[in-house]
Parts: sequence; structure tokens; C-alpha cells
Amino acid sequence: MENNLVIEHREPKSPLSMDPKKFAFWIFLGTIVMLFMSLTSAYLVKRSDGEWLLFRLPTVLYLTTLVIAASSFVLQLGYRYSERKGVFRISLLVTMALGIVFLAGQFYAWKDLVQHNVYLVGNAAGSFVYVITGLHGLHIISAVIVLAFMLFSHRNSNPKEVRSFKLGLVYWHFLGILWIYLLVFFILFR
Repeated sequence: MENNLVIEHREPKSPLSMDPKKFAFWIFLGTIVMLFMSLTSAYLVKRSDGEWLLFRLPTVLYLTTLVIAASSFVLQLGYRYSERKGVFRISLLVTMALGIVFLAGQFYAWKDLVQHNVYLVGNAAGSFVYVITGLHGLHIISAVIVLAFMLFSHRNSNPKEVRSFKLGLVYWHFLGILWIYLLVFFILFR
């Protein structure tokens, strides 16, 4: 009995249609989601221990939410009207400035927490708020750096034609949405 093995070569039905850099970017965003979901899950688990310090969230956190929302609006508006000379660059500068205002507000919120005897160490509730807002703040810093890179590279390019501009916008909007999630989470699960 003869075994005739026929190997058939087939082309893949659909090649990877996503650019590798874009794919890596989405993986990066996925890791950020997993990081913050892990932290908020740990927050809920630790909260159920019973030794939980109740405190009010600093009012400035609500104001920084408006700042981050306004920055997303300005950035998207600049991108939409980017064919007008300089509009996108101005929107980048304004968004970066609003990002810095957001960070200053976060720092002020930490200062307010300290004034109300909520510290990084001593109680898990305070620790989680500092760590979660601090990590989000680090991501905002990285996004401001990305915006600065966008501002100084491709000076004469149309933002709608450059992938890094599109990814930078998505990153900024993602961090804004993440912040809203975190604030709502803190409000609901104090």
C-alpha cells in the first residue's frame, strides 16, 4: 500500500490588513486598559476588607475632567480643520497647555488630600487614589510628549495623511475617556 501525501500550498485567505505600527499601538492601549482594570479591581477587593478610609474627592478633580474634555475637543477641532494653515499646530499647543493644566490640577488634588490627612501610605484608600491618578498622570505626560513630537515633526505635512498624527489623537482621546472612567469609578466606590 502506497501512501501518497500531497501537500497543498494555499495563500492566506486574508493577510493582516493592519499596519504593524498601528497593531502595536492597539496592543499598547490594551495593556493600559488591563493595567487600570487590574488596579480598579484590586481597589474593589481591598475595599471589601472593611478597613477603608472614607474621604471626599478633591473638587479640583471634577474641574480637571472639564479640562481634559476641552483639550480633546480642541485637538479634534484642530484635526478636522487642519487644511487651514496653522490650525492644527495651534490646537496642538492649546491641547498641550491644557494637558499641563490637567497635571497641575492633579498635583493640587494630591495637595488637597494631604491637607485632609489622606496620604500615600497609611490607608489603602488613599494609596489607590495616589497610585491610580499618578499612573494616569504619567500617561498624560507621555501624551504631551507625543503631542510635542507631532508639533515639531512633519511641520509641513497634512495631519490627515500622517499615521502618527492619527494615533496621537486616538491616544489623547483614550486618556480622556480613561480619566472619566476613573473619576466615575472613584465617585461610585469611595
